Amino acid sequence: MCGILAILGCYDKTVTKRSRCLELSRRLRHRGPDWSGLFVDEAAGVYLAHERLAIIDPASGDQPLFNETKEIVVAVNGEIYNHEALKAGMKAHQYNTQSDCEVIAHLYEEIGEEVVVKLDGMFSFVLVDLRDKSFIAARDPLGITPLYLGWGSDGTFQLTLFVKFVTIVCRLAAFLQLFPARICSCHVFIFNIGIDLAGSVWFASEMKALKDDCERFVTFPPGHIYSSKEGGLRRYYNPPWFNESIPAEPYDPLILRHAFEKSVIKRLMTDVPFGVLLSGGLDSSLVAAVAQRHLAGSKAAKQWGNKLHSFCVGLEGSPDLKAAREVADYIGTVHKEFHFTVQVRSFSHVLDIFRMHLFKDEFCA
Repeated sequence: MCGILAILGCYDKTVTKRSRCLELSRRLRHRGPDWSGLFVDEAAGVYLAHERLAIIDPASGDQPLFNETKEIVVAVNGEIYNHEALKAGMKAHQYNTQSDCEVIAHLYEEIGEEVVVKLDGMFSFVLVDLRDKSFIAARDPLGITPLYLGWGSDGTFQLTLFVKFVTIVCRLAAFLQLFPARICSCHVFIFNIGIDLAGSVWFASEMKALKDDCERFVTFPPGHIYSSKEGGLRRYYNPPWFNESIPAEPYDPLILRHAFEKSVIKRLMTDVPFGVLLSGGLDSSLVAAVAQRHLAGSKAAKQWGNKLHSFCVGLEGSPDLKAAREVADYIGTVHKEFHFTVQVRSFSHVLDIFRMHLFKDEFCA
């Protein structure tokens, strides 16, 4: 869970803009307490900030990340599970870190915007190509990691009243059925986008970094890429099951089981201590059971041991705590319980307790 903030197409070269970027990035620091990075290229109008939560290569994987020539820079929130397979199928590159996210910069250097269809992971990222001052932003197919898109207040918004007028006319035309509603809505959306693009384009992991400096902002849709070359969003994730046709293949529980186990196993990719939240319900119990079964053969086990650590949070004597304890005993995890009391007043307090237990000598041995 990292935090990213990108301000692109902003040609305010004053020190104030750089300071403002850092100030807004601090609003995301709870997402990444391990490192704060900033890349600025005033000539290209680029401000790219990153708040890092270190999972892979905590020693040298600080962001933003670059290709060899530092002409491509990227800030990423997420994990790329197939980064080793991608590296094996690419040309020889000089990697500056062991971060799973650095592969994005090098892969973009080879295949351009098609990089998004090659990634297997949970991610949102902003990448800038300084060779032509273009940029892209993308979000993973299911929208696991958050991302928001905004348009800066530095654009040509003197036309705001005219925009509102056009919007009202189009909606009235749709109401009177002069044109199909979808055509009117489409024209309003395109018109607004065309006006907004005159100013800077912003991306952030949370809305709080955009709300004060953007004329408007929207949720970045999952499975989409924003391309400055194309001037907008397009969907890159188009699986066959997106259509409304009824599947013809019969249900096969073995296929479902294999896909589920594969999804859990690839998430055992970490260079830091880890565990699972276990409520004792069906979902968390299945995840914990698969993780415990396959942990011994993973790289993580070489660093942190073959025993999975599980955690449950709840009121003392609650059914969840009891059920989680039973599951933990059955699958053999190192289980810890945390009780909500009058003294535990916030979730941040619980996180502090988690950190205290995660970094005990017995767990890191």
